Amino acid sequence: MFPSDVVIVAGARTPMARYTGAFSEVSAIDLGAHAGKAAIQKSGVDPAQFDHAIFGNVMQTSAGRDLWRAARWAEGGAEG
Repeated sequence: MFPSDVVIVAGARTPMARYTGAFSEVSAIDLGAHAGKAAIQKSGVDPAQFDHAIFGNVMQTSAGRDLWRAARWAEGGAEG
């Protein structure tokens, strides 16, 4: 495998819910952290081995910062 190879090892998503439904009191950061943890766990790969991750979201968070970085930090990973 070459350093430029792209490998998809796992994916996870947050539950579907109404905008004002069951998860309306849960922050986008916490939901993203949960999905990130689940994807890493499903992959079976040591988190230290990840060089890059793609994280998408439909609606912008009001947290005032990049959702992926905030979610990564909230899940216990390095910020950045």
